[in-house]
Amino acid sequence: MNKDRIFTTLYVLVALLVLLAATAGPRWLYLMSKPLIMISLLGWSAISADSRSVRQKPLLLAGLAFACIGDIFLMFDGFFLHGLGAFLVMQVLYIFVFSGEIRRPLPVFPSLLKAFVLIVALGIILMMVVPHLSDPVLRIAVPVYAFTITAMTFFAFLRNSGVTGLSFRMVAGGTVFFMISDTLIALNAFVGPVAHHHFWIMSTYMIAQFSILTGMLKVR
Repeated sequence: MNKDRIFTTLYVLVALLVLLAATAGPRWLYLMSKPLIMISLLGWSAISADSRSVRQKPLLLAGLAFACIGDIFLMFDGFFLHGLGAFLVMQVLYIFVFSGEIRRPLPVFPSLLKAFVLIVALGIILMMVVPHLSDPVLRIAVPVYAFTITAMTFFAFLRNSGVTGLSFRMVAGGTVFFMISDTLIALNAFVGPVAHHHFWIMSTYMIAQFSILTGMLKVR
C-alpha cells in the first residue's frame, strides 16, 4: 500500500471519528478529533511525493496550518471572529497558490461567465444572511469573508487550462463544497437552525479540504 493510499485511509477514519464525535459523541472526543482533520492533511502534503509538483508548496502548507488554527478557534464559544480570521488568511493563501497555476491569457467570455455565476451566488447568500446580523462588526466581517471565499472559488475555476483535468475538478469541486459548508454555518448561526447541521457542516468541510489538497497534489 503506497503512502497516498495510507493517508487517504487514515483521513477517512479521522473523518468518520469527527462525524461521530460531532453528532453523537462526548465533547472531549470532538475537541480531540477535530484538529486531526488538518493535521492529517498537513502530514500528507509534507510527505507525499506528488507535493514536489506544487509550485508554491510553502503557501499551501501555511494555508493548511491556518485552517487548523481556524478549526481550533471555532470549537470554543467566543472565538468566532478569530476562527473567521484564520480561515480568511487560509483563503488568501489558497488564492495565491491557485493563481500561480492559471495559464494566461484567459479566455474572456468563460471567465466572465464564471465570475457572473459566483457573484450571483454570493449575492443570494448575503441577502439571506446579512439582514440577520445585528453586530456591526459582523456586518462587515461576514461580507468580507464571503467575498474572499467567492474569490478563492473563482481562482480555482480559472485553473482549468493550466493543470490536469483531475486536479481542476478536485480543486474546483473542493472550493464549492467549502462555500456550501460556510453557507450552512452562517445560516445556522445567524438565520435559523439547520437540521442535522453538525453532520452537514463537517462532512462538506472535510470533503472540501480533502478535495482541494488532492487536486493540488495531482497538478501534474
